[in-house]
Amino acid sequence: MNEDNDMNEDIDIRRQARRNIVARRIFTAIVAIWVIASLAMVLIWTLTTPDGYFWPIWPILGWAVAVIVAAIAVFGGRLFAIRDARVESEMARLSGTPNRQS
Repeated sequence: MNEDNDMNEDIDIRRQARRNIVARRIFTAIVAIWVIASLAMVLIWTLTTPDGYFWPIWPILGWAVAVIVAAIAVFGGRLFAIRDARVESEMARLSGTPNRQS
């Protein structure tokens, strides 16, 4: 019986490890897209109105806030931690069983 628990724990750890890797890859893609889009906006500004108001700063900074929040979610740990009770509630909802908690 203890062997089954160890195997289940190994499976849970493996699933969590995979989730972490996927989250980091998604974050890397988000940062890459942000950098490319930022460079594109700066290029557009440079080609159209190089002496004009530097408008790309606003979308670049706005997107930077989203990147920072994503970084905290992926690497920050506790700030976006999910409680076991919330997981149980979502599992009950997905399985269609009555929920003991709200």
